[in-house]
Amino acid sequence: MKIILSCLVIFSSLLLFLTSCSNNDSETKVEGIISNPEYGALQSSSSAPFKFELIDRFEFEENNDLIISNVGSFTMDDAGNMYFLERNLNKLISLDTKGDIRWTTGQKGRGPGDFENAYSMVTDGRYLYVGNLQGARLDAFDFDGNFISSISMNKDISFGSVLGFTSEGKLIYTSPLFGRIGTKISVLSIGEDSTSVINSFDLDQANEPEIMNGFNSSSSLAIHDDKIVSGHIGSYEIKAFDLEGNLTKTITRDFDNLVYPGFAVNGGSRSMRMFGSLKSPYFLKNGYFMALSNWPANISDPDAYMKKSTAGSAPEIEMLHSLDIFDSEGKLLYSFLGDGYSPELGSPTHVDQNGFIYFIDYSDNVAINKYKLVLPTDE
Repeated sequence: MKIILSCLVIFSSLLLFLTSCSNNDSETKVEGIISNPEYGALQSSSSAPFKFELIDRFEFEENNDLIISNVGSFTMDDAGNMYFLERNLNKLISLDTKGDIRWTTGQKGRGPGDFENAYSMVTDGRYLYVGNLQGARLDAFDFDGNFISSISMNKDISFGSVLGFTSEGKLIYTSPLFGRIGTKISVLSIGEDSTSVINSFDLDQANEPEIMNGFNSSSSLAIHDDKIVSGHIGSYEIKAFDLEGNLTKTITRDFDNLVYPGFAVNGGSRSMRMFGSLKSPYFLKNGYFMALSNWPANISDPDAYMKKSTAGSAPEIEMLHSLDIFDSEGKLLYSFLGDGYSPELGSPTHVDQNGFIYFIDYSDNVAINKYKLVLPTDE
């Protein structure tokens, strides 16, 4: 099925077969810390013990009025309708369960229903909430695309994003920590025309507290079972925090390929560049979860690379990635390794209430792939 698009995307599917499971005793647990080896318990199987089964693919065709090229902040409602921000068009777009466009709304601007630097969107099951104007304004829309209201955010937590809602309806809002690699978390209560901060705390996402003044870097975050779950930069560490900021669980992997950001000073100018990271996990219906990491194969000294880059002599970066499957306890089971920033499936973006995983595919232009992760126990 096709909806509006710049051109037809040619899809290369990933077909993997199931085999029997094996055990690996090198995974250890120490008071909330789960330490995994470089490869999981099933990595030595003759063929992959999991497969991603393609359920549907939503492609886009070119149209003079609407060319979709950027799918951001993807979410869904309970009926299976899809919603995303098209940042290049400054629009909020909804698709039905077949991938056909239900409606579009918005334009560039700062008026009611307009978008400018809208980077994030979440839902509480009643409304869609968009972090607009670089997070300075929270806009609410109903599931039919009607603009409901705007709330100006607290100035102390600007330049941020909406992350999600707790089970009690509190909004989790993230904002940058300048001069740090990490994120500030704010737990908010939403009123009719204002928000109030219930609690806030800082998350370190790199084990290195300071970077150049004025710069910020961070990995992605997720909210799961009222826990803030964090990815990491430069180290394979998945960490879970309660809503007071207390560390409750750490999952590590004996994997040292990740690279910290690089910095350079050239005259009066300063620059910083990310070289991949460990993303926050995507949690599946059966309790399993998956995490994507990416890193450069040909960079060991990020600052030296940045110095070469400012001189115009830096080589092209060769990226690698690992899509890792964990069980519900955090034990690494299997890793899909490959070239590039993300798998041929696309970049994971959402898991729906039925456990289907949605990937955004930018291999040519853009498409949405819907997959089911088939486990050995499903056979």
